Amino acid sequence: MFGIDRKRVREWSQNEEKLNKMAKSRKRIAGGWHPVRYMDIDNEVLRWFSERREAGIIVTGKSLQREALRLHK
Repeated sequence: MFGIDRKRVREWSQNEEKLNKMAKSRKRIAGGWHPVRYMDIDNEVLRWFSERREAGIIVTGKSLQREALRLHK
């Protein structure tokens, strides 16, 4: 009826208590992030992104990914 897959409903059911206790402004339960592996590359990509945006250039997710891979190599 709502287009939600069964797996998502199961996850919500399993986490019902946590979800009900969460602040209404939060969008997800804590623990779904990964630590930054290469802080120097992350900082360089952020600098690159900021320069592009200040110049009025549109930055896409793909271009960010390409720049990060270029810097990694």
